[in-house]
Amino acid sequence: MVKLEAESVDLAALPAPMDRCGAVDAPWFVERVRRCQRDLCAQGRDIDLMALDFDQLFFGQAIPPRGIDRRIRAVIDRIKSDPSAPFSAEACAEQVHLSFSRFLHLFKQEVGVPFRSFRTWKRARSLLHYVNRDSNLAHVALDTGYPDSTHFSHSIRQVYGLKPKDIFAGSRRLSIYAQHAGAPK
Repeated sequence: MVKLEAESVDLAALPAPMDRCGAVDAPWFVERVRRCQRDLCAQGRDIDLMALDFDQLFFGQAIPPRGIDRRIRAVIDRIKSDPSAPFSAEACAEQVHLSFSRFLHLFKQEVGVPFRSFRTWKRARSLLHYVNRDSNLAHVALDTGYPDSTHFSHSIRQVYGLKPKDIFAGSRRLSIYAQHAGAPK
């Protein structure tokens, strides 16, 4: 599965039929991914995946970044820098000098998803930085910005379809690659 985050790329610039949401029937893409996996595995285990051009490798072309209003980009960058912080839509609207209703409308228009869904995704996604560490789930819940482990478990199940303990149990060998600072995506 490849997940393209709403704020990162211009979805209209993706090769057809990948230019729409949801499951895609693209045998050529499946074959390309399999070929890339075979080629990378043949090169050995110590491959610097961050040095590879993901777009070129998997899509055969560079995918341009999504153009987003500078005010909404400022909010996105703030959430991405600290997904566990309790950013409210009201506070973000005030930060960028927009009315609350205008902010919510512009955010969805620019990003393609509602503010709350975006914030929920980024918070749940931050869980991945803990999956291959020896961590107590209650501590992970608090570190990722959830008020308690019950809320954490419920939210993670809604986002991933799995309980946090199941994600942790099945992800001990998962490799997490953080994006380089200053990278375009």
